[in-house]
Amino acid sequence: QLLAALKTLATENYNARVDAGITIKKLAKASDLPVLVRELQRLPNAAGRAEIIRTIGDIGDRRASKALRAELEEGKGVSQAAAVRALGRLGSDWAIPSLYELMRKGKETALRIDAASALGELGTPKAIYSLDANRQFYTGGLRVASDWAIASARGELDPDRIDTKLERGRKLI
Repeated sequence: QLLAALKTLATENYNARVDAGITIKKLAKASDLPVLVRELQRLPNAAGRAEIIRTIGDIGDRRASKALRAELEEGKGVSQAAAVRALGRLGSDWAIPSLYELMRKGKETALRIDAASALGELGTPKAIYSLDANRQFYTGGLRVASDWAIASARGELDPDRIDTKLERGRKLI
């Protein structure tokens, strides 16, 4: 059933791809990682690759790091964005330089914001430093994303509630 769903990702039919993505998320486990990576490398369409990458990120197995790095560097659009988010979930410091460069010099604002969020999700001291290093030069959504990512990585945000009492000097954006 997993293999059939992976094959369906190659179709241009949106609804079929969505159904296949849901099936893959339900069925895939860490032992399926080699199959997922193989299919990721073979799939021609970015939307299908993005579904596999999301599943890999949910599994959280660092053995997929090489495949995700390739997608980060060579992927386009939705598959590249999925790789950025998955790298944040894997928790590997090796991704920090690539995510940092993408955050600083990426052409698409949404991808730059995803890179900042992924660094925050990594949460390691190196990731926090890379977020904080040039923060004063960030504007708009990237500034907000980097501030939230830093606060999240430092454990300053409570994911279960919204704090309306901000300490002096902080403002709600």
